[in-house]
Amino acid sequence: MAGLFISLENDYSKLKNFLIMKISNLLITIFMTSAITVSAQKKTNQKTENKDEIASLIPENDWIKSEDPNTIIFPVAFIWEYTTEWLEEDEYGREGELWAYYHPELKYWLFTRDTYGVSADMFDWVLVKPDGSAILRSKDEFGKSETEEIKLDFNQDKSIFEVYKPNSKTITYNQNDLGFPPIEGKGYSVTYEKTSDKSEYFLVETDIDFAPLHNFRLLNEHTEAYIHVPFSDEIPDNYLLLESQLDTPYGRLASKLKSISHTYYEINLKN
Repeated sequence: MAGLFISLENDYSKLKNFLIMKISNLLITIFMTSAITVSAQKKTNQKTENKDEIASLIPENDWIKSEDPNTIIFPVAFIWEYTTEWLEEDEYGREGELWAYYHPELKYWLFTRDTYGVSADMFDWVLVKPDGSAILRSKDEFGKSETEEIKLDFNQDKSIFEVYKPNSKTITYNQNDLGFPPIEGKGYSVTYEKTSDKSEYFLVETDIDFAPLHNFRLLNEHTEAYIHVPFSDEIPDNYLLLESQLDTPYGRLASKLKSISHTYYEINLKN
C-alpha cells in the first residue's frame, strides 16, 4: 500500500510539473505573438554591410574528436539563467539555468535535460541540424532506447519584425575569461498593442546559426519539451539572444546569457 501511495505521489508531482511548464510556455507564446502582430507583420531588414559588426563567438580550435564515427563530442556550451516570476518560489521553473550544447565544426546543436528539464523526461537528448533535420533519442517504459528522425520547418528569414525597436542601449556580456570573447549586445524594445507593458531584448549579430534554438517550440509537438527562455523564430537565425525581460500581467520572464563555456558532452548515434 505504501508503494502505491509513493507511486501516486510521484505521478502527481510529474503531472504538476508538466502543467506548470504548459502554462508557462502558453503565456510566453501569447505575449510573443502579441508583439509580433502589433505592426501587422511588417518586417525591417536588419542586415549589416559592415562585416566587422558581426560577432565571432568561438575562436578556432582543434576540437577533440572521437575515433568512433558514431560518437559526437560537443565541446561548447551556451548557458542562460532565467527567472519566471509568475511561479511560486519553490516551484520548478521559477529560476534556473538552460544549457545548449554546440559543435563548432558540424554546426549541430544538442538539447538535453539540461535544456528542457523535466518536461520531456522520456528523452535523453535531441540533436538538431541547421537545416531542421533532427534526431530524437528516447527510452520506452522498459528502458529500451529508441531513435526517431524528423524534419522541422524552420523560418529561414534573416530580418527582424518592425516591432523590435532599437533603443540605443548596449551591454557587454560574457566577461568571464573562459576562453571566449566578450559580446556587446544591442537593446531592442517591444511595446504591446492593448497594454502599457514593455519588454526589452538584447541581441547581437553573429557568425553562428541559432535557428535550432529560435525554433525550439517546434520540438514540443514531438517531445513535449518546454524551455524558460523566450527564443523566437521571428529573430534572425544568426542573432544571439543575450538577455530578455518579457513583461506579462502575471509577472516577468527574465533571461540572460550567463556564459559560453568549454565542455565535454558525448553522444552515440547508434547506442
